[in-house]
Amino acid sequence: MDRRSAIVGKADIDAALGFLGAVHGLRRKPDAASQPQAAEACLAGAEIERQIEARLGVLRAVRGEPELIDFIDNSFSPEFDLRGTQARSEARAAGLDFAADLSQEWRSLVPADFGFHNSLRRGDGSLAFVDFEYFGWDDPVKLTADILLHPGRPLSPPHRVRFREGALRLYGDDPLFGPRLAAYLPLFALRWVLILLNEFLPERWQRRVLAGDTASWSDAKLRQLNSARGFLVALPQKVDA
Repeated sequence: MDRRSAIVGKADIDAALGFLGAVHGLRRKPDAASQPQAAEACLAGAEIERQIEARLGVLRAVRGEPELIDFIDNSFSPEFDLRGTQARSEARAAGLDFAADLSQEWRSLVPADFGFHNSLRRGDGSLAFVDFEYFGWDDPVKLTADILLHPGRPLSPPHRVRFREGALRLYGDDPLFGPRLAAYLPLFALRWVLILLNEFLPERWQRRVLAGDTASWSDAKLRQLNSARGFLVALPQKVDA
């Protein structure tokens, strides 16, 4: 069955939270310490910025794409500057060290790239979550942000609220989980804007060609650029508490 075919409902939000709660409970098990960091872990605000800047550098190196560079220079970069300043200010006000890695006490085991885009609908209507190759230690703020923001399976505003409130309960033993999420969520949203632009990378497109994709590369790039523009415009609605 197509894992992306079903509409996400309240029961699905609760199922995801229940699954994440079970995984979160594994962090105290004897074998947990031997697990690696999750893929592209973000243990500090500065690391989110570093990953954004790295993606920007790769995209800026793409040749012959004036519309892409115009978007980066005139739309994305001003928003990144603004949101970075705001994130540092909010972190400082909450007593967070923007540059310091999260202490091990508050990290969790997380199935990175978790979300409704990686789920299968069972015959009884329940969800099975799949694809855990990026599993490891991370700040659960990143996991929460990715589920709230993932463009492949966007949540409706009520479902975003439901999931966010559930995550605050699930990870709420950490007194700074909520402030970190509020401070860093806009940066994670900007990270997703750049992920949407991966179609501009020749190596990414070549993998799709080898996989049998016969679509036009120029059409794919235009589609993703428009998606990135729309995501950026909608950012305030996506990150509101």
